[in-house]
Amino acid sequence: IIIGSGPAGLTAAIYTGRAALKPLVIEGGGAGPQGNLPGGQLMWTTEVENYPGFENGILGPELMSTMRKQAQRFDVDFLTEDVTKVDFSKRPFRVWVGDKEFQSEAIIISTGAKSIMLGLDREDEMIDSSKIADNALGSGFDRINGQRNLVGMAGDDDLFI
Repeated sequence: IIIGSGPAGLTAAIYTGRAALKPLVIEGGGAGPQGNLPGGQLMWTTEVENYPGFENGILGPELMSTMRKQAQRFDVDFLTEDVTKVDFSKRPFRVWVGDKEFQSEAIIISTGAKSIMLGLDREDEMIDSSKIADNALGSGFDRINGQRNLVGMAGDDDLFI
């Protein structure tokens, strides 16, 4: 079982699928920048210019769609819902999606990151239209509407501005 369907989750799906392990990807079912959106944060990303193999860049949703199709080639099953409960106290491990229980000898947790938003008016709308960038090292590098307006956020031991 793989929990999460961003780049790490889909990479795990491709490798385990190729190994004929019949993986199940529980990819999330939420919506919006703060939800568990299938495909992860790249679904809210416009141009991805730092992913190998795409010399002219690729849109985040297109990249995730391509990765998902590659995983599907190897008989990976997908469940578009959120995990609601887990039990890792003994094998087989147990994972619940609502009332449905799944068991596995191994669980790959690839739930990624979540942006901590500022709570601005129309924040979701502005992130959808790329007027707000929530990734300083990626999309935040570019100018937004011809201007550089930055907010510094601390994360672990780093400060990103």
